[in-house]
Amino acid sequence: MGIMRWTLLERLKQANPNIEVINTYGYLTKNKRIELNLAKEHYNDAYCIAGNLNAKPLKQCLYLKKIRRHNRQIHKFNFIKGHKRKSKQTDYMVGGFCLFDKAKFEGQECFITGRRKRGAFTLKTFWGQKIKDGASMKKLILVERASGYMKQTASRQFLATQTV
Repeated sequence: MGIMRWTLLERLKQANPNIEVINTYGYLTKNKRIELNLAKEHYNDAYCIAGNLNAKPLKQCLYLKKIRRHNRQIHKFNFIKGHKRKSKQTDYMVGGFCLFDKAKFEGQECFITGRRKRGAFTLKTFWGQKIKDGASMKKLILVERASGYMKQTASRQFLATQTV
């Protein structure tokens, strides 16, 4: 960002001539946050940078986590008879569920972080707390299909007690 900052700033000014585009620094954001007695969070920094102190903050925040995509070895090194490689990976879809699907298990929303061919799943919350290892697919209700991100909305009071 250090190399591109000034070019980006000039291009933004040219593209939006009737909007004021200004540069800011971290120490200014920090001083404003301390002055307003706000916790060190990304949404509070954005609030201070925006400069509109009359804006009312939302009660809920949306958190996103990028999830991995095919970054593991999918074959074993040793060949089986017939010189074929044995697959090391479970099927993509097991019982209608795949990795990182959002599901409901016993009334609690969670994410599928592990799967077995027999239909058992490892379930964790967005924050990484294990709910169940070996949960049956019969007890799961699909809430949302996996995309490139895990999504979770939470209140600000709840977020103060969690670590991502």
